[in-house]
Amino acid sequence: MLDWIEGFRMDHPVMFRGGVALGVAGLLIVGFLALPDAPVFRASGVTAVQKRVAAVRHAVYWSARAALHSTSKVMEPKVLYGNLDGVDADGQLVVSSATGAKWAQHKVAFADVLITDVGGVAQQVAGLRFENARLELYPDNQAVVWIRSVPLNVTLVEAGVARPDPTPPTDIVDSAFATYYWSLVKGKQL
Repeated sequence: MLDWIEGFRMDHPVMFRGGVALGVAGLLIVGFLALPDAPVFRASGVTAVQKRVAAVRHAVYWSARAALHSTSKVMEPKVLYGNLDGVDADGQLVVSSATGAKWAQHKVAFADVLITDVGGVAQQVAGLRFENARLELYPDNQAVVWIRSVPLNVTLVEAGVARPDPTPPTDIVDSAFATYYWSLVKGKQL
């Protein structure tokens, strides 16, 4: 093996140096990303850069999914504001919203997300129970739920209690996820 490397180094010096430079750069990036979330790294900005690098990876992934699953027609969502009440046994979200002078309950499904752990989803929703929520409702009672400018659909996927639909009927959530992660890359929230 060493003879082959030595031969390659002599026969193709530019390619060898380029490969070594890429390898060293890769190791430095991996080492940088492996640094722990310690107060000294938070104060020096290392943790923020690590989060932005992770956001770039997610943003590229979700942008590619949105492009692959793009729909020919643009769907305008119906917007509903309210509070999260909980999750039923089927994994549907129960939401209260103001309708005139009364509060009404609605059941909606998380758009383009497959629930894998209903109990985990219930825990996530319970922690956000009294938060103001903005729901973008799409056909078939599908919703993208925004809380504090973060789509709850993304939070469920990141928490491991749901997974993205591999064959979504629309690019709704993919576009929302991509928009959210690109905003993190730029250093701002929506």
